[in-house]
Amino acid sequence: MADFGVVLRRLREQAGLKQKEVAARMGVPQPALSRLETGNQSPRDRKSVLDLAAAMDLAPAQTDELLEAAGFQPQSLFDIPGLDLRDDNLRALFHEVVAVHSQGDPAWAAGLVEAMRIMLKGARFVKTEAVTGLLPAPLPEPMHLTAEEKEIDTLLSAILAGEAEAGEIGHLFHALESGRLPWELRRRMAEALPTLVELDADATFQLATQLRDDYDPLRWHTDVRRRVVEAVPALQTHDAGRALVLLKPRPQDQVYVHIAIVEALHDIKGIDPVRAEGIRHALTEREQPEHVGMIEFLTGLLDQIDEANFNSALHVMWAACTRHRIFRTCVMRSLSRLLDTPVAADALWLMLHLYRRAEGRIAEHRNVRRPAVIALPKLIALLDGSGEASILARMMIWEFAQDEEPIARRAVADELPTLLAARRAFGDQLAEDLLMDSDPYVRRRVWGVRARMGSEA
Repeated sequence: MADFGVVLRRLREQAGLKQKEVAARMGVPQPALSRLETGNQSPRDRKSVLDLAAAMDLAPAQTDELLEAAGFQPQSLFDIPGLDLRDDNLRALFHEVVAVHSQGDPAWAAGLVEAMRIMLKGARFVKTEAVTGLLPAPLPEPMHLTAEEKEIDTLLSAILAGEAEAGEIGHLFHALESGRLPWELRRRMAEALPTLVELDADATFQLATQLRDDYDPLRWHTDVRRRVVEAVPALQTHDAGRALVLLKPRPQDQVYVHIAIVEALHDIKGIDPVRAEGIRHALTEREQPEHVGMIEFLTGLLDQIDEANFNSALHVMWAACTRHRIFRTCVMRSLSRLLDTPVAADALWLMLHLYRRAEGRIAEHRNVRRPAVIALPKLIALLDGSGEASILARMMIWEFAQDEEPIARRAVADELPTLLAARRAFGDQLAEDLLMDSDPYVRRRVWGVRARMGSEA
């Protein structure tokens, strides 16, 4: 198979185009195209290759050459835009098409191709009687999720969408006590606490207490704990005493939990200053040598933002980018607070800097990148504008959708209903990519959103 980058460069030069011209037509930075041509990055999917072909006005034979160099079937054989064979149902149908086509039954092969087209669109439109016999299943299910995991994931989707009832919280207790829930569902359960507390405050505090002590030394460490702490400002409006207990440092809490505690103490209004200072002092005693000064740094940064010293805060943030990554994590977590201020565009430039790529991969450590998804609701709100901040917000959301860390892609999938409501065309583009994501939770949630939208149409 020919090297994709070599073929891309040759076809571009044959078309008489420069890299910057092709990049401008596609609406992407020139370095992104350069990485493809040098082989430092591979095309993400079939659609991105077709977008390249369209930008260069390639003839059908040239488009097929480019597709084959990228490892995709030629467009002339199966004209199915967006086809990605990572989905089990689509892959099975595709192989059946190939087999039938080779046996000389073009009519039946054409019918199967049409079934594949329907599957690629199926979650966007209501399933009709005529389609029923063609689809192997209305919703491609991840093969390695258990029935219980699927049930809890569906329930959490309903809770986050505001479609659940108080009585359903009991299912979460039962699943949590079974000890079989994977980290992703524990994480999502903790993130749902601000919504759950509106349904049943007492049950939510019991659930939060269980999750606050969640710890796995080999896998997720204290990630679930941190998300419980992040929910405390919302919980304390229902019961301040029980909420503040959740902020008390625990043995085995990691520095990322400490960061969340500092932020929660800052955001809770009217907290007893003596009690708050006691918690901060307990955190300081647990600081590791390389983290000394983190609490003071973050507290000062949050105070600057509260006092509307936005430019000064940005200056401090840029300077911290050369420090230990725990300080860069503090910066990333704080940037979302600037997205509804006059310096939103400048904050987004810094966020994109922390997402910069080197040799085709995001250069920054994943623990610095992960907090960026906190900003998703504000990024989506910025899409309503037409200025620089709106363009940069769109770029940032694309970065989340392309992050090799599934947490960012799952966050985009969770916010897809809001994205589709804010910018339907942009949301559709993201959904097309995420529908065939390698992560089972991403894939399942996007299909679920599309199915619900189709049933409401």
